[in-house]
Amino acid sequence: WQLNAIPVVNITDAASDAANVKDSIK
Repeated sequence: WQLNAIPVVNITDAASDAANVKDSIK
């Protein structure tokens, strides 16, 4: 379960980073 949870967190972080970059481009 933990191994499955780690990628989910990474994907969430990646999405957050993408959102931050999007805001920075603005």
